[in-house]
Amino acid sequence: MDFFQTGIHCWEKDNNCFLVDEQISVWPDEEIICFLEKRCGLSKTNKVKGRIVKHHVEAYSFWNDLVNSDGGSVPFEVTHIDAHSDLAYSTSIPFDKFIKSLNSQEMQEPLRTNTIFKERESLIDSGNYLLAAIIRGWVSKVKYVFHPDLDYLDVFGHIVENIEPHRLFRFSFCEHIKNKNVYLELISPSSFCFERKYDYMTVALSPPYVKEDMKGKLDIIKQYIDII
Repeated sequence: MDFFQTGIHCWEKDNNCFLVDEQISVWPDEEIICFLEKRCGLSKTNKVKGRIVKHHVEAYSFWNDLVNSDGGSVPFEVTHIDAHSDLAYSTSIPFDKFIKSLNSQEMQEPLRTNTIFKERESLIDSGNYLLAAIIRGWVSKVKYVFHPDLDYLDVFGHIVENIEPHRLFRFSFCEHIKNKNVYLELISPSSFCFERKYDYMTVALSPPYVKEDMKGKLDIIKQYIDII
């Protein structure tokens, strides 16, 4: 939901305290609705299955549920509409520890034991969950629709190689990654337009990054989601 604000707030750990920042304001209802319908192709009469969560990292849990049920197949493509890339800029987990641990053979195995599950989950937060999904082999491509105010690539340079300047990158940070050709495509909000109806959608409120007014905007979002 932090995409639907003017300005970007960074470097917070997950908590339930809303952002207090006079420099950041929430989009008007009509602008949010316009983006959802015109850019994302959402419809109140043809809803997309999905889930509304409090923190970004809960998207990972939702995908895990889908992957381990009949509702999802891998790899899948992610359209990531966000004020942050969520590609390893963690405020609590050192990058080297995160990569080394999640790339170990044991951690690549299915979630067979509570011990492995707890260890893996302890390394994943709202700043790196998308990268964790890539390491797991779930994701084939990330279409990153970045915030209008973002003026830099918020992805570590040593985990991607540039294929097309300022547009297309390939993840190259790990020889153990299951899918060897996973791409990151940067898309500006003004040029973004959906190509087909989405299979699923996840919306994260993310309190530490949004003004409290954003809670009321969830009522708008709910009109487009078939909650599962």
